[in-house]
Amino acid sequence: MQWTCHQGCNFAAVGSTILPANAGSISPFGFSVQVSQFLLFKTWVQVPELVAGQNVATFGTDSSKLDELGCLRAQNQAAKAFNLHLQAFCSKLQGQYLDVMQAAAT
Repeated sequence: MQWTCHQGCNFAAVGSTILPANAGSISPFGFSVQVSQFLLFKTWVQVPELVAGQNVATFGTDSSKLDELGCLRAQNQAAKAFNLHLQAFCSKLQGQYLDVMQAAAT
C-alpha cells in the first residue's frame, strides 16, 4: 500500500502541550516541534508538485511518459533497476565481510 495524505495528515501528538517539553512532560513533542514537522511536511509536498509541473512543462502533457506521481516513467524505471543492482551488490558484500558490530559483541 502506498502512503498518501489525500485524507489529511495529523501532526498532533497525544500528551503534548503548547509549552516546550521538559523532564516532567508526558510527550517530548511540544507545539513548536509539531509546527516545525508540519512545515517540513508542507515543503516536502510542494517539492513533488514543483517537479511534476516542471516535467509537464519540459515533456508536455503526454501522460504516457509520466507515472502516477507525475514523474518521468523511464527515468524512474532506470533508477529502480539501479537500486536493485545496488541492493544485490550490498547483500553480496555483507556476505563477504564480517559485521563489525557482531564482531564487537563477541
